[in-house]
Amino acid sequence: MQHSDQLQAVEVISAQQQKRSISPAPLGSSFLEVHHVIRLADNGPDTIDNAVALCPNCHRALHYADDMHERRELLYETVSRLRKIRD
Repeated sequence: MQHSDQLQAVEVISAQQQKRSISPAPLGSSFLEVHHVIRLADNGPDTIDNAVALCPNCHRALHYADDMHERRELLYETVSRLRKIRD
């Protein structure tokens, strides 16, 4: 994400998802990473609608966990609900 106001919006939209994190915040502080629903490598847009903020552990799990496909589907269902609330 290129603009700080967009990043702040993603963080606010993702607040509920952050509460469902799989692990406590590392180093005693909360850090968020931006996950793109449609990957930038697949020409996905770098926009709020295509992004969700996750803790680093949840973000890694979406890419590398044995059940990453199930985790992604659950996340994308959650993102859809968040978009309805935001709109």
